[in-house]
Amino acid sequence: MTKKSLFSSIMDMPYGRIPPYHFINASKNSRELVQKLTLQRKIPVHDGCVNSICWNDSGKYLLSGSDDQRLSIVNGYDYSVRLFFIQLFKFI
Repeated sequence: MTKKSLFSSIMDMPYGRIPPYHFINASKNSRELVQKLTLQRKIPVHDGCVNSICWNDSGKYLLSGSDDQRLSIVNGYDYSVRLFFIQLFKFI
């Protein structure tokens, strides 16, 4: 049996009457759908509020950005941190 990625686990979850393959389009601007989401995994890579997340095309890697001015890329299968970038300056 192969290990499922976090991305696959989220995509395979039932979201009411919405088929999994419609998840992306249905989630756009849908407060009701977003409120149904639950915490799947806590990955301790940020000290601040996470503002942005983005999966790569295959769903293997997750890029996240936070108020702590850090970017990280995490493997969606074993949750290992692949890259961790700290911004050392502030934009004015």
